Amino acid sequence: MKKEEIRFCECCGAKMVSYTHSLNKGLCKGLIVLDRQGGASKLNDMSELNFNQKTNFQKLKFWGLVQKGSNGVWSITTTGLEFLYGRITVNERVVTYRNVTEKFEGEMVSIEEAMKDFGYWWREQYLENAVNKD
Repeated sequence: MKKEEIRFCECCGAKMVSYTHSLNKGLCKGLIVLDRQGGASKLNDMSELNFNQKTNFQKLKFWGLVQKGSNGVWSITTTGLEFLYGRITVNERVVTYRNVTEKFEGEMVSIEEAMKDFGYWWREQYLENAVNKD
């Protein structure tokens, strides 16, 4: 999708698009690091993560794997622990609209499969795969 094709809300000016995110190695590493730190930590205290992993960490919430408390501390959910320890699988992709999970897509994957890395998308790739909302 080209920038000029993106629709905007007439009332607030917000983008009216949904985005697809893939579970990847970088996100899974964030979950692993959070577990190593006792299952709860502020993002800045997770020094093992690189800049890209820190800026994308919040995407784990789209799968229900982590949650953020009012004090800025991220914690692993029960679903996150089950996924981390290989007891459940999750969809490889999630579609979001305005930072809220809209639907899940793709195959069900284990953490081992997700760690094989489905790859990162660049900003232009997110725009190409953005879908206007009606």
